[in-house]
Amino acid sequence: MKILDEFMKLVGISSPTGDERRMADTLKQKLFEIGCEVQEDDAGRALGGTAGNVIARLKGEGGRPVLLSAHMDRV
Repeated sequence: MKILDEFMKLVGISSPTGDERRMADTLKQKLFEIGCEVQEDDAGRALGGTAGNVIARLKGEGGRPVLLSAHMDRV
């Protein structure tokens, strides 16, 4: 799938601040499908939101680790 197509699908998901559940579930599924180890913390519950932080790890072989940090909400 083209990256632009994937981007358009993701930005089409309603995910206002505090109500990111649909986005979190979508991201968790997509990350799992590409082989990531996926978990979600309880930050959402602690802050009164519908989703916590999604944390995914993809094991590699050597090299330096890469970190991607992004918001799930959008205005």
